[in-house]
Amino acid sequence: MKNAIILAAGKSNRFAPFTYEKPKGLFRVKGDILIERQIEQLRDAGIEDIYVVVGYMKEKFFYLEQKYGVHLIVNNEFAKKGNLYSLFVVREHMSNSFICCADHYFITNPFLEKNIDNHSYRAVSYQRGKFREFGVVCSDANVITDLSVGGENSLAMVGHAYMNEQFSLIFCDLMEAEINDFGVASMFWEEFYAKHMKQLTFYSKVYETDSILEFDSIEDLRAFDSEFLLNVDSEIITNCFDQIEQNPA
Repeated sequence: MKNAIILAAGKSNRFAPFTYEKPKGLFRVKGDILIERQIEQLRDAGIEDIYVVVGYMKEKFFYLEQKYGVHLIVNNEFAKKGNLYSLFVVREHMSNSFICCADHYFITNPFLEKNIDNHSYRAVSYQRGKFREFGVVCSDANVITDLSVGGENSLAMVGHAYMNEQFSLIFCDLMEAEINDFGVASMFWEEFYAKHMKQLTFYSKVYETDSILEFDSIEDLRAFDSEFLLNVDSEIITNCFDQIEQNPA
């Protein structure tokens, strides 16, 4: 039985000051709240068990339990540790799991796609120019064989992952053995995977560029949704507009 884990504990410092008011996953983009859009896509694909790992402003997510029946799990170490630790706190639920982030925006629903062989995979897409995501190299059989931090004009990890039961079991055993080792808890989960790539087989699942979006800045959001600032429901923006009206150039 498949389930989903949505990582929503981070602070997203690059989106300050907007994230002083709400977490990035609760931003409204083209009329949809990011995490709600993703939950609805998962539900449309028949995924009933959805676990949301929260931390920063966790109370802002509490309404999701009643609205969607998702399970909230708190990561109280979000400020000091990486998103690997979010997977650690939800590890007992990892098995045939989609691993997502609250701020992903899927143009079409990727969870509806068939995975007949139940392979574990990582969504990737070709990124033009320099990028900050994890770059990947793949074999002829589409198995990820190398990973780098950043890259240029190549495939990159963008979007979700799927970890089948066996992959999840190995991944969780490794986490439990090493989570207290120096620096491990501060890793991105992809870095931890790269450390154990010989034990963990990820296939690459290639998506069209811009079919899965990860917004890295307010400018990225505005490029995709020109009315984002008008719909952000922010006292900061409202106060700025008020000051402009009171003090026109």
